[in-house]
Amino acid sequence: MVPLPGGMITVADNAKRRKKQNAKPSKIELTNSCENILKRNYGRRKKMQNNSICTSVEQSQRLIGLGLNADTADLYYILRRDREPRLALFASKVPEGILNSLPAWSLSALINQLPQFITAENTDYCLLMTSDRVVYWSPNKDNLYETTQNNLLDAVVETLVWLIEKEEI
Repeated sequence: MVPLPGGMITVADNAKRRKKQNAKPSKIELTNSCENILKRNYGRRKKMQNNSICTSVEQSQRLIGLGLNADTADLYYILRRDREPRLALFASKVPEGILNSLPAWSLSALINQLPQFITAENTDYCLLMTSDRVVYWSPNKDNLYETTQNNLLDAVVETLVWLIEKEEI
């Protein structure tokens, strides 16, 4: 857009500029934008490749050691004679004495253990989660608790450890 002599821009020029600014992006622009988003997210996805379906043996042992109720587990590791743990899905608790097992929790079973709200210092804090972060948040104060891990399962495990240590659950 070339201004008229003296720096003046016509009404028609303004209308063209507004129309161009409000125009929908072309397919090429959308494709380029999507490619950039995918490239950016690919780097994040690399960090999250170790995402598993349940707690690791170490995480399970840690949670049980802290006192998390093993009856809330929805999966079990079967400990074989060579002591190599194998994950198995059981509809109910593994009968004692039949198999040497270790409880494990899926992400959904862990999330069910988290309180939606915590009251501390006369303030209610609300549970918020993203793909790799758990926060107990209040709009009027700083976060009560916040952790960012490689994935949501690890962040929820760390949150449960914190809640148990603080005797919130």
